[in-house]
Amino acid sequence: MATNRPHKLSKRPKKANLLLYAHPGTGKTILASSGAKVDKRGRPEPDHIRTLLLNADGPDGPESARARGFDPLVWDIEGYDDLDRVLKHRHKVAELVGPGGIVWLDSSTLFQELGMDDVMTAMLEKRPDRDPDVPDMPEYLRNQNKFGKWVRHMKAQPFNFGITAHVMRIEDEDGEVTYMPAIQGGGKIPLSSKICGYMSIVGRLYVVERKKEKGGKPVRVLQTAPRGKYYAKDRFDALGERVIEPSLPKIMSMINGRKR
Repeated sequence: MATNRPHKLSKRPKKANLLLYAHPGTGKTILASSGAKVDKRGRPEPDHIRTLLLNADGPDGPESARARGFDPLVWDIEGYDDLDRVLKHRHKVAELVGPGGIVWLDSSTLFQELGMDDVMTAMLEKRPDRDPDVPDMPEYLRNQNKFGKWVRHMKAQPFNFGITAHVMRIEDEDGEVTYMPAIQGGGKIPLSSKICGYMSIVGRLYVVERKKEKGGKPVRVLQTAPRGKYYAKDRFDALGERVIEPSLPKIMSMINGRKR
């Protein structure tokens, strides 16, 4: 029997489900790790956010964060067995990151390739005559359904949850172009759109090159409201249209009504 009871919206704990998407090399992993700032002795900084990266990018995936002084926990992910293990041990994961902590899948785009490897391996055990490099519709559907279900369960957990993704271009029947997180899965409602619907914030990260008279250094920008052809949203209505030089502590402070 369900134990949930009606309660005031103001009494609900405020947690964030974040989706960051950008071209490779823009700094998605750095932003995801930016709450895990430590000093030269490895001690957490005052605004430290305990962070667990579910790393699907291979051995060198999180190294860019270390160079910036961030030291998140890292769990290397090689397929659906690992993602299932995260959910199975979700209570231990919650204890690991603690109140206010966050778990990221970095990146969903690359994980889907690992997921398809799993799906194809299982299929070939039953159909060894099939080409291992050519998935068919059932394999695509199984991969997208398994991944979508995992995200749906993860975003319901008591800790903050985030996903990073690359960028993909979508063109509709009328030729209208939209840029979305690169999460594969078709149908009447593409999987990318479904997962954007699950998340409380969807942000596009990009870099602006400053003019020489302004120092000449590149500036990272997180777009958090729809603009042009790029999809974005902020269910909290807390970040404005964009955040200049975003960091996870800055984002979480803004969500909770504190300016930085």
